[in-house]
Amino acid sequence: MRKVLAILVTISLISGCQTIGRPGSKLWHNTASIEEQVQYFSSICRSYGFKEGTPEMSQCISQERMNSSNAADQRAARGAALYRSMQPRTVNCTANTMGSITNVNCR
Repeated sequence: MRKVLAILVTISLISGCQTIGRPGSKLWHNTASIEEQVQYFSSICRSYGFKEGTPEMSQCISQERMNSSNAADQRAARGAALYRSMQPRTVNCTANTMGSITNVNCR
C-alpha cells in the first residue's frame, strides 16, 4: 500500500497542475481545480435543466460535487478494505484425531 501511495504522490508531483484520474474519482477530486470541477458539474446540472447564474444552478453544482466526492470516498474505502482482505495472514490450526477421524480447527 505504501508503494502505491508513493507512486501516486510521485505522479502528482511530476504532473504539476495537471488533473489525474477520471472525473468523479478520488484522485480526480484531489487533483482537479475548483474551476475544473465546477465546469464538469455545471454540464451535469445543465442536463437537469438548471440555468447558468441561478441560485438553483449553484446549489446543484455544490450538491453534485459533494455527492460525487462522498461516492469517491466510499469507493476508495471499499477498495482499501478489499486490498487488506487479500493480504496474507497467519492461520493457526489444531488437529484432533480419534480413531480414523481427524478434526481440524483453524483460526
